[in-house]
Amino acid sequence: MTPETAHSIAQREIGGLLPEIEEITGLGCVNRVFKVRTEDERYVVRMNDDPNRKLEFEKEKWCLDQLAELDIPAPKTLTVGVESGLNFMIQTFIAGKPGVDCEPAEQEKTWIRLGRYASSYHAIREIDIPNARHLTFHGNWHKQLAYNIGLLEKDGDSLLANGIFQRSEYEVLKERLHRLTQKSFTYGLIHKDLCLRNVVVGREVFLIDWGMAEIGIVPHLEIGNMITSEEVTPEEINWFLAGLGIDEDEYRRIESEITLINLLDRLDKYRWAEDHAVTHIDEYTGKLRKAFGRSLLL
Repeated sequence: MTPETAHSIAQREIGGLLPEIEEITGLGCVNRVFKVRTEDERYVVRMNDDPNRKLEFEKEKWCLDQLAELDIPAPKTLTVGVESGLNFMIQTFIAGKPGVDCEPAEQEKTWIRLGRYASSYHAIREIDIPNARHLTFHGNWHKQLAYNIGLLEKDGDSLLANGIFQRSEYEVLKERLHRLTQKSFTYGLIHKDLCLRNVVVGREVFLIDWGMAEIGIVPHLEIGNMITSEEVTPEEINWFLAGLGIDEDEYRRIESEITLINLLDRLDKYRWAEDHAVTHIDEYTGKLRKAFGRSLLL
């Protein structure tokens, strides 16, 4: 994934590029990101060599296309492809400053704007691309809830065998999940990584990096991911809720549901990591423990 490769791909796809190329850093550890330009325009080339991430670029292009239809400011994706084992995506460059560099008053306005965006894109009910079925949180979430409760009721569960939960905690975990069995929720598109790192403020507020997006329970999972994030403050969440149109009374009504849905989500992801023998499973374990700790406050 060299600058020369990025420039070569962009030259073929766009044409008329100037020889200069600049790597953009500080945008995560998955992709390498380069900026190229013609005489009149600037573009971003994102690349990675993980074959499992090809679908992420396709999904991100689809999400950005939907935002454009909703009149939500978004970069335009020119193309997505694979070359010599490298996944690549070429987008228009968004001029502006990172959300993290904005002054507090501007950050408040930005979060309110993000809440308004979310109120629109949460209405999208499915990600309509091939092989996207696994991008839906549970598909039938009651069935998945029953599946996770069933695993907790079997002997020899790794959560106990590996000392992740003590027996008394384990019983509380089951009780918390049983509280969800009589609930019903709405599905929609969630960004899943809302933070100012993924915002560019220019002539408009742009929400970028849709690589983690999925269909989930809205607004619960969107808010839940923000709560568990180490990048979003309680004040920022309040600004986002204001933009989303959720007042204090409404939030109190759904707060316990958010906590329990987040617990189920973290448990489900732990089971996935265990089934796929993920080497960094401690990360999943830690997030599950944190979600469980929050559920004890209910």
